[in-house]
Amino acid sequence: MASSSPVCSYPIHLALFLLSALLGWRALVKGRFVHGLDAGTLCGLAYLARPEGLAVGLVVVLWLVVDLLSERISWGRFVAVGAGFASALLLLSTPYLVGMKQLQGSWVLSHKKRVIPVEWRLPLR
Repeated sequence: MASSSPVCSYPIHLALFLLSALLGWRALVKGRFVHGLDAGTLCGLAYLARPEGLAVGLVVVLWLVVDLLSERISWGRFVAVGAGFASALLLLSTPYLVGMKQLQGSWVLSHKKRVIPVEWRLPLR
């Protein structure tokens, strides 16, 4: 039974990943808060299905920064889309990330086995 759980999550992840990419593109084109909120919601759901769902979020954020630096979007649109996207993504992913912190003892993005152990910890003062 444990080996079938990844197989069951692929179709859900793929659907959420593709819809997140579509809505992320729409948020970049339209530049409205609500479109960023839609894209962030689906990106968060794709992340909860499989950690690779954050790839769309990374692309959307990088594209937003490039558009801002190349002056294709205004600061207002950058803030609107970015705030909508980040608030939805953080609202959905924070409970899972806190649970992973309690389970693993450090901040990790998933419970998957890592090939190279990379951990991020806050510096102690």
